[in-house]
Amino acid sequence: MFYKCFTTFSCLIKCYGNFRHQGVQTPRKKDGTFNVKIRITQERRSAYIDTSHFVTAKMLSKNYEVKDTFILKDLYGTLSDYREAVSRLGSKVNYMDADDIKSFLEKRSEKIDFLAFCQQHIDLLLANDRSKTATGFRTVRYALIDFLGNKLLPAEEITPNFLMSFERFLRSPRQIKRINQLGKEVITQSKGSTDAGVHNYMHDLRTLFNAARKYYNRPSLGIVPIQFSPFSEYQLPELTETRKRNLTAEQLREFIKFEPPESGRIRVAYDLFLLSFYMCGMNAVDFYNCGFEINDGRLEYERSKTKEKRKDRAFISLKVPEPAIPLIRKYKNRLRLEYSEIGNLNKALNKGLKTIGESIGVPDLSFYWDDIHSAISRGINAENPRMMWRWR
Repeated sequence: MFYKCFTTFSCLIKCYGNFRHQGVQTPRKKDGTFNVKIRITQERRSAYIDTSHFVTAKMLSKNYEVKDTFILKDLYGTLSDYREAVSRLGSKVNYMDADDIKSFLEKRSEKIDFLAFCQQHIDLLLANDRSKTATGFRTVRYALIDFLGNKLLPAEEITPNFLMSFERFLRSPRQIKRINQLGKEVITQSKGSTDAGVHNYMHDLRTLFNAARKYYNRPSLGIVPIQFSPFSEYQLPELTETRKRNLTAEQLREFIKFEPPESGRIRVAYDLFLLSFYMCGMNAVDFYNCGFEINDGRLEYERSKTKEKRKDRAFISLKVPEPAIPLIRKYKNRLRLEYSEIGNLNKALNKGLKTIGESIGVPDLSFYWDDIHSAISRGINAENPRMMWRWR
């Protein structure tokens, strides 16, 4: 049974069994049945689409065309759908071969496992040395698995109602099970996310969803398996403005006078906080990525956060002050050996600085406060920042 959509395109319902037909061989199954296939022909070349139907030899004609009326009735509907879909391509079909048309027809109704795509996207980020971004996406993927109770999430099931249900889940107290680096299950209790936490989760989920649409959708070919974004009908929680938390000059002096242990995360946190101060507020992720190469007295690097968004790759060149030199030498080629990813370094820094902060009377001191920038400002206003190391 043929359906011709264009002069060069045709579809044929046929069963290809234990024989070669135009270079294609499909073996008969052990139970003696054949799979019914739809042949796509374009410019005398063919491609084959498997169907869900299996038939016995009695249900076929001598040339292996399907005779069973029940199966044919179902497949005629499929062929009609294929003909309509290819017709909508218009002149584009003239630039497609049989395999292109097959891919187009199959992907139109492709069921996308969103969680599988998330893992694929995370792996790609890790391969491109973007572990910090990957860490945030991995957290969202784990939360979705916790929410669903399984590892399958079709993209079309992510609706505005789904997002609101997921938000309620994030805000609720819950038990979290994870496998640590030793392969052991670790159970922790979550109090539930705040507005800021929910905002971060949903922001990253939206980014992943948009990435999936970009990856799977091919509007120019009429392939749009993810047809809409549920985020157009869902509003992320608004973030309240964070209170500015600045170090005073006296608190900075107390920090510098603090005597950390010779090793451990408190030492690393102390050293890198000072190094960031000396280097005009340089971020931890840039310490992690830069390599600490000094050329002509300057440290040059590309800022990790914005290098992919700028033509100049966010190139920065900083003159290295005298007190920063021993710290740069100390941590050159070391951070990546001690911390497998930037997320682990950030955890060490925050825990180490929290301990230091409690000791000097600055609760919740962290690497990403306004502390370092305010310290630079205090140094400029009170004394030369290049001479702050003499306060010790």
